[in-house]
Amino acid sequence: MVNNPRSTSASISTTDKDHNQSNKQLNMNKHPGNNLTIFHQNICGLLNKKGELLNTLTRNSPQIICITEHHLIDEELEVITFHPYTLGAKYCRRMHKCGGVCILIQDNIHYTTINMDR
Repeated sequence: MVNNPRSTSASISTTDKDHNQSNKQLNMNKHPGNNLTIFHQNICGLLNKKGELLNTLTRNSPQIICITEHHLIDEELEVITFHPYTLGAKYCRRMHKCGGVCILIQDNIHYTTINMDR
């Protein structure tokens, strides 16, 4: 039997609570000067690995997070929170399973989204 990660989209609250507790240790101003830290992860299914990702972020606190292969649809991606990050950009496949890309940006960074649909 194949597990369908989309059927578990609401079962991430325990991980969120754990992350929110350790989030107090996350230093958003850890990168002095003009340094920019970008974290990339080909996650191969975000819902099943969100807790592990959040633990990694607590230790490293990058300013920008790029996640590929999140395997989510738009609605699922919109409801997942990554405090203190904001969903800056996303792409979700509509015709096929799997795939997808999203960019999370630390809340204290000002950015502009460019619409590439022309």
